[in-house]
Amino acid sequence: MVEFWRGHDITRFPSHLVTQIAEGIYSVGPISTSRTQAGGQSISPFLVVGERAAIVEPGDDLQAPKFLEDVRYLDAIDLDHIDYIIPSHIHMHHVAAMNVLQQEITHAKLVVHQRGVQHMIDPTKLNEATVKQSGEGRCAVLEAVPEDRIMAVAGGEVLDLGGRQLEIIEAVGHAPHDICIFDRLTRALWIGDCLSLNHRIKRASAVMNVPGFDVEQTVAFLHRLRALNPDMLLVWDGITAYYQADELLRTAEEEVLAIEQIVLEGMKQKLMDGKIGEKVLEYRLKVGLGPGGRPGAEPEPPKGPPALYRYLQKKHPELEIPQGVR
Repeated sequence: MVEFWRGHDITRFPSHLVTQIAEGIYSVGPISTSRTQAGGQSISPFLVVGERAAIVEPGDDLQAPKFLEDVRYLDAIDLDHIDYIIPSHIHMHHVAAMNVLQQEITHAKLVVHQRGVQHMIDPTKLNEATVKQSGEGRCAVLEAVPEDRIMAVAGGEVLDLGGRQLEIIEAVGHAPHDICIFDRLTRALWIGDCLSLNHRIKRASAVMNVPGFDVEQTVAFLHRLRALNPDMLLVWDGITAYYQADELLRTAEEEVLAIEQIVLEGMKQKLMDGKIGEKVLEYRLKVGLGPGGRPGAEPEPPKGPPALYRYLQKKHPELEIPQGVR
């Protein structure tokens, strides 16, 4: 059975909940980051404690003061023992807490993929793109992080906290600056936004419709994660932990390969985009995934995955992009 979280030690503090997920891993939250009356995302940063400590998935700047408040109440470690701050990628709701944390934890290194380093040093373009997408006043704006406060990683690095090690894995799927973080002591794996997890039907889904999507790279990435033999998958969005990790990773690979075959056959038959989208939707409904999209939103007409069309056309030059692609 896949669980949201396993009991362990739960401690209530003045503002919200601290949950001990595993030995030395604490989830703080979920903490709302709403900037609008419509509400916002809920984020659960993690504190990982050995002789030294790290913050994994630090989150948004609005929740950082509450996170620090509960870390101070939590009799696990002092702030001056925190050596690393590690977001899975540099989207604002994962990294903007640095606006607060770099002032409060003055020696800790921000650990980011090497492709994201320049955006941390000079966040002008990142801020502009985020505001353009979300709207003025509806998102965090990142303050510059000094270069000497940043540790660039590319995958394969191991951070020693004393008594436990965090391994950095270069990730595939959501953004070019994605990483996953693996705790060798408890075999906990933080997956960022590389996978979406559905506890109800015990399945995981890989991110497929992103620029440069590649089936072979995605499957190889999932194999690398499975080879770690993780005990649990940890996420940032207020749902603490998922177990049966290997089964979840297996279903993600299964879905990628199944949809690749559906789309390939549709392209060979020269089906319209909408018809291929219907066949993909039939598969998703068959395995219990549902149509996707935002809950409560008006259903959109079925459509195929453009990034997969481009991948398959590159692999099979004789195929044409289906008509009707929006």
